[in-house]
Amino acid sequence: NKYTTVIPRTEKGKNILSQVINAGIINCLDLDSNKKTKMIELISQFSQSKIKRKEDFMKNII
Repeated sequence: NKYTTVIPRTEKGKNILSQVINAGIINCLDLDSNKKTKMIELISQFSQSKIKRKEDFMKNII
């Protein structure tokens, strides 16, 4: 199975996410505190990597 991480940023987003989970449209994994912390760290690393790639790209086009 493949998974993706969804982070709702607004109350409306949280409500929509809850509705689709409750309707069985998507599945939600329950993560323990340790796994959740690791996931947050991984997302942060991905974000920093994306920022770095953008900076490198912008340097090369100028």
